[in-house]
Amino acid sequence: MGIWVYIKPGPQLYTVGFYAPDGEFHADSDWATKDEAATRVHYLNGGIDTDKLERTHEALSYLLDGYKMSAGAVFSGLKPMINEDGDYI
Repeated sequence: MGIWVYIKPGPQLYTVGFYAPDGEFHADSDWATKDEAATRVHYLNGGIDTDKLERTHEALSYLLDGYKMSAGAVFSGLKPMINEDGDYI
């Protein structure tokens, strides 16, 4: 298998696939826009799935914000215990 590419076989149609050594084109998928086809080609050629990366980032940010809020609520009433010399006990 060669490098993944996209071709434009018609108006508003972009087909992702690869060319076999004999020159035959093997299609993977069709897309309505050049950007969608380019994103798929990027992924198939080993690039990062940027949509999945963005969704993962959003989910982790949501979880981290929730953790910070929970930790703040739990620890807000606690005061460090310090002896007369200023050492934590």
